[in-house]
Amino acid sequence: MYKRIAVVSTFPPTRCGIAVYALQMVEALKRHPDLLLTRISVHPQENVDKSLDLRGLWRFLKLIPVVLSNDRIIINYHKSFFFNSKKYSNQIIKYIDLILSNICIVIVCLIGYSKIEMVCHEVEYIESTHRFKNYVWFLMEKIRWYLTPCLLFHTNEELKSFCKNYGFKLIKNDKFKVIKHGQYFKKNSYATQLEARKILGLDIQIRIFLCIGFISYHKGFDKAIQSFSKTPGERSRLFIVGSRNTSEELDGFSYVELLKKQAIKDERINILERFVSDEEFDMWLISSDYIILPYRQAWSSGVMERAKLYNKTLVVASVGGLNEQANNDRCLLFQENSELDSLLISLCSS
Repeated sequence: MYKRIAVVSTFPPTRCGIAVYALQMVEALKRHPDLLLTRISVHPQENVDKSLDLRGLWRFLKLIPVVLSNDRIIINYHKSFFFNSKKYSNQIIKYIDLILSNICIVIVCLIGYSKIEMVCHEVEYIESTHRFKNYVWFLMEKIRWYLTPCLLFHTNEELKSFCKNYGFKLIKNDKFKVIKHGQYFKKNSYATQLEARKILGLDIQIRIFLCIGFISYHKGFDKAIQSFSKTPGERSRLFIVGSRNTSEELDGFSYVELLKKQAIKDERINILERFVSDEEFDMWLISSDYIILPYRQAWSSGVMERAKLYNKTLVVASVGGLNEQANNDRCLLFQENSELDSLLISLCSS
């Protein structure tokens, strides 16, 4: 008998890391012949089985038929998928929206208690404070998380932080689980480094340092520029590749423009601001000699897991859960910017 599984998420062509993660999850599940998969996108799109707007008010209740007709429901959780991000002029309406959204999620979780699991992607915590309003929202979130049947995280550090914030006991049971970020990942290319560089039009003689992914302040690419600028030699190049995070373009501040101003001082630094397909993404990984993850904040990294597929050397900031994820001898960890300086100088001199 077939087992019916529904995956609720964003999916490509939506440009976000969770969409790529969900696609790889679906492709991995498809390899099991006894599974019937239903792809449900939280954004309107035609290349999935169903699209459902689940953001705010009662809309999460649309998942009830999905719960009743499937044996397992995997929800890739990000707050923006299920809560309204729009600004209300009337605060009362905003609070009603938040309350209803939380209640509806709880209702669906109770109906499908033995079926639902949520993969948590960078959960934003609400902290408990003495302010009555904040405490009410914190309590509401805590109840919702408590009644969610199964929560999956990518690192133990993130799980510990989550449980500490909400006062949950961290015990071995079916409610809290850790799954490897790269559990569903596979290579998109089997090209050699020489072949990949020819495809991308890159010099085969240079040493390439790479920062890749959505260009966002928390990624810390400016730290890579500052440290790389201190390295010796003409053979090394730093490439920063990816599209900008438009949600950070606030009050006239543009992180991408800040990076470009820094990069113009060193002709060895190249910023390629554009969306990169999954295939081209892996081509860049293959082409590189070293991949830098100078993140300011992150619980886990999809870039790190993809780079591991190609046995690449990574220079990784010891923040969040990255220390735990950087679990092989190809990962070079740093804490202070001065340590990043020293690592890059050493690698450029080798």
